[in-house]
Amino acid sequence: MHDLVLDALGVPQIDSTLGGIMGDTTEFDSDQTNVEVEKFYKLIDDSQQELYPGCKNFSKLSFISHLVHIKCLGKLNNKTFDMFLDLLREAFLEAMVNLPKSYYEAEKLMKELGLGYEKYDCPNNCTLY
Repeated sequence: MHDLVLDALGVPQIDSTLGGIMGDTTEFDSDQTNVEVEKFYKLIDDSQQELYPGCKNFSKLSFISHLVHIKCLGKLNNKTFDMFLDLLREAFLEAMVNLPKSYYEAEKLMKELGLGYEKYDCPNNCTLY
């Protein structure tokens, strides 16, 4: 998950065997704001934070991305997803402490990873993503 965050934010990965940076070697803007840097470090922390103490299968970020993926595959609406999160929170209080409280919060996190979408309205009431 750590590599996914680095890739989504366009940070080159360091290859220890070659001793250099792999991928695009463009220079970064020195004018990066503190907000962008804070977002980056928060995503890195979330990708390394255990879902609950002792959990080795999921990090906070990987669990949220799996939940959003299930929502999309199952064609769940936002209200159903929110109710599912509430049920998980009641059943597994310790594991759900730092997780989003709604689909809206989970969607914001996915957008920070570069996995958002833009809605376009069609004249026939269909939606393109």
